[in-house]
Amino acid sequence: MSHIQDHPLRYELANELHTRPIPSMEAPGTVAFLALKQVFG
Repeated sequence: MSHIQDHPLRYELANELHTRPIPSMEAPGTVAFLALKQVFG
C-alpha cells in the first residue's frame, strides 16, 4: 500500500474546524453531511 502524503494545510484546517462551536438546531430539522474524496489513478 502506498503512503498518502498529507496536504501542507491539513493540520491547520483540522485545528480550525475543531475550535469552532458546535452548531445547534431546533427539532424538527434535517441535517445533511457530504464528504468527497478525490481518487487518483
